[in-house]
Amino acid sequence: MLDKKSEKLHLCVLPSLFQLHQFGPGQTVPAEVLTLLSETGPGFLSVTRTSEEVSIVSDITSDIRLPGAESEGEKRWRCIRVQGPMEFTMTGVMCDLATPLKAAQIPIYVLSTWNTDWVLVSSDKVQDAARVLQEDGWVVRGGD
Repeated sequence: MLDKKSEKLHLCVLPSLFQLHQFGPGQTVPAEVLTLLSETGPGFLSVTRTSEEVSIVSDITSDIRLPGAESEGEKRWRCIRVQGPMEFTMTGVMCDLATPLKAAQIPIYVLSTWNTDWVLVSSDKVQDAARVLQEDGWVVRGGD
């Protein structure tokens, strides 16, 4: 059983807006993406490549323009970040986060990094998501 009150599991609703992009097989990903990946400082950029696609998630502060990509950029997303860092032996975090959101019919898009998990929610649902998670016993900061 997870201790949802553990500081490592506190949730933070980030103020930035996020956008999602997808390139299909054989499509060229703009060099701008590599440039942004090599930069340091604030901002969020995740690139995942499989044999079927390249998925890119960025916050709006990255100001990324990706011609040719299928985009969910018009639909703005907000991010709920698990504080972390979390040990790799910790299990059930995403399941326990997703379960109350599923019950409330709030769709999510999830990313994991070495340190933590990132849950993207449509910006028009982020306050509902924060409320649902608080009611489920999570400590949630931000979201105003």
